Amino acid sequence: MEPAVTAAPTAVPPYAVDVKGWEGPVGEEGYVIVSVVAKDGHKINEEYPQRVYLDDGGKALELPLRRVEMKDAQLDGEGTLVFTLPATPKVAGEHRMKGKIKLSVCSGDQCRTATEPLDAAVTAQ
Repeated sequence: MEPAVTAAPTAVPPYAVDVKGWEGPVGEEGYVIVSVVAKDGHKINEEYPQRVYLDDGGKALELPLRRVEMKDAQLDGEGTLVFTLPATPKVAGEHRMKGKIKLSVCSGDQCRTATEPLDAAVTAQ
């Protein structure tokens, strides 16, 4: 009898990314909030150039900042980094703010970097 083949366990990253969309009127600036939370004894790597890159908002979203850097974010202690991303919807409906989040967390003398996708809802009435 052959041994059973099992899939290797998927490693759980030592961070979580939380994205909160925005809802409001057409033409009013709102804010998508992206939080990077260090977990399992890790902390935010303050030496790494963490940032959020945004794709073009197209005809639906005006994005005054296409790149938000760590210097523009808020660091809550050592465990949470919060990016505030402004967007003004130009037409009614649900629109997607897309891009990528470059991040890094450290534990002891080892750091881990990652790039995560960003996909947030901006809904305008």
